[in-house]
Amino acid sequence: MAVNFPNNPNIGDTFVSNGVTFEWNGSAWKLPASPGVKGLKGDKGDKGQKGEKGQKGEKGTSGDKGQKGEDNSTKGQKGEKGDVGQKGETGLSGGKGDKGDKGDKGQKGQSGTDGSKGDKGQKGDKGDKGQKGQKGETGKIDDPYGAVAAYSNQNQDTISYNASELALELQSSSDSTIGASFPAFRVNLAPNESHKLSIKFKASADSSDGFYVRLYEYDGALPDGKLVISNSATNSLAQEDTRRVGSWKENQAITTDWQTTDFTYTPTSTAVWASIVVLNWTGMGSNSLYIRDPFYQLIASSGDKGGTGTKGDKGEKGQKGQTGDTGSKGSTGDTGSKGSTGDKGSEGDAGSKGSTGDKGSQGSDGTDGSKGQKGAAGSGGGTGAKGEPGSAGAKGQKGQKGDTGAKGATGSTGSKGQKGQKGQKGATGSSGTSNIRTRVRSYTSNTTYSPTSGTKSIVVYCVAGGGGGGNASGDTSGEQNDYGAASGGGGGGASIGSYYNLPSNFSAAITIGGGGSGGSGGGESRFNPSTGTTIQGNGGSAGGQSTGGNGGSGGGGLNCTGHQGNNRSTSSSGGQYYQTPGNGGVAGFVFGTRGSGGNGGGPTGGQQSGQSGTNGIVVVYEYITIT
Repeated sequence: MAVNFPNNPNIGDTFVSNGVTFEWNGSAWKLPASPGVKGLKGDKGDKGQKGEKGQKGEKGTSGDKGQKGEDNSTKGQKGEKGDVGQKGETGLSGGKGDKGDKGDKGQKGQSGTDGSKGDKGQKGDKGDKGQKGQKGETGKIDDPYGAVAAYSNQNQDTISYNASELALELQSSSDSTIGASFPAFRVNLAPNESHKLSIKFKASADSSDGFYVRLYEYDGALPDGKLVISNSATNSLAQEDTRRVGSWKENQAITTDWQTTDFTYTPTSTAVWASIVVLNWTGMGSNSLYIRDPFYQLIASSGDKGGTGTKGDKGEKGQKGQTGDTGSKGSTGDTGSKGSTGDKGSEGDAGSKGSTGDKGSQGSDGTDGSKGQKGAAGSGGGTGAKGEPGSAGAKGQKGQKGDTGAKGATGSTGSKGQKGQKGQKGATGSSGTSNIRTRVRSYTSNTTYSPTSGTKSIVVYCVAGGGGGGNASGDTSGEQNDYGAASGGGGGGASIGSYYNLPSNFSAAITIGGGGSGGSGGGESRFNPSTGTTIQGNGGSAGGQSTGGNGGSGGGGLNCTGHQGNNRSTSSSGGQYYQTPGNGGVAGFVFGTRGSGGNGGGPTGGQQSGQSGTNGIVVVYEYITIT
């Protein structure tokens, strides 16, 4: 007869059928095994009788006492000591009683019969797997890297962020001639500039041509509302170019592997702004073009042409010529009639004017003092003797092993359990990923950075403070006027770092380097994250009298050295010299005037401090998931 077990039992529930009790163990109804009847304990054997005690031996008799001496006025001799009595013989010891016989060991009780073990219940059918949720549409970053649809392309939807490639994606299924232009950057801020441009690229499929990278310039101030420069600029955010510069990548082949291309760019003398442009053209068809890290860096420029070398020190003034001897005084006339007044002695000739001293040669620089000898290292203290190890304690004896208990008999097999219930259907999966946007945040004072809610990754630009310009000194107190000037301070160094998959508790300490005052270096800027590598820009050096301060370096990321300050220039005329101060260098990565070195002091006939460098900045690009 089939047993109808209850549905939805809990672990430990019991069910009785036909006098048999079943218990639910979480997967099947089990019949508990019944233990066998325990055998009776055997009787304890009788204790053996104690042997009788032997009789005590008799005490030996005492010896006779000696006689007392007679009483007399004269003391009698002491009586002799009586002989000691013989010691009695020791009694015989009683024999030891016989040990009682050991009682017989009781018989072991008979093992009880084990109950039969129930059959194992059948495993329930596995529940159907829940349906997988539909994958959400992949979101896109609003204008990754600030890219704008360009080169006859006005459709901003052709530009998106590809999360799996961590890159900008330029693609259209309906247009095989599309382009994108990156934000314009300023050029010709210093004479004879040279820039290093770089970009990483790959495609979704190999093609033998159709890939372009170009550089366009614009001669003039960028109009309001314009962000990029491009040829065929039909997008309202793009400015029509003045010219294309060089041939960076023209109709090139492209593969599915990441590659990097560099381009050294010298701006046209009339150019003011420039932009990098990429094209996904006919040869690539509808394949996707992926771009990472469009980058530009100022790597060289020169200051104004150096003037004539510094004029030698002014020669000492020639000694004044000696005064001519005074003419002798005429003699006094004889007394009497008033004689006529004697002729006045003639005035001595004036001494000739001393010749002007020769121009002194320029004094040689004093020799640098020799470096002091390094002090001898102090002798190290002797190492104390090592103490002897203490003797090991004696190891305790191992306790005796207890007797092994008798093994219980195996229970019989239980009855077979019922078939398990069918599993419930799984829940529907959650929806897929959501859209992503970009947010730019800048910091100009010390603070703690906390990401905007939903931020998945960031790119950080850290720029240090610029060095102060050199202090100038001139002299107009002598016969000639010398107007002195000094050289410019160095630009602050910069470093660029990327941080991906930010944890929920991510934060970073931000330090902003101040611009150095005249004659002083700039301060360090730092981005110190709770997770990941610290990046920093080091401050630019102060300008000197004749040489511009060196640009600061970077550390921890993609490092960009600041530009050296320009040297002062000198001109002379009519025995006088006139110096022009040098301009400060620009920062390793340019955000307006942030991190620029100060201009040198002067021209002045006295003392004048150099201009202060500008403070640094930290800029954070956040890539935020929109739910």
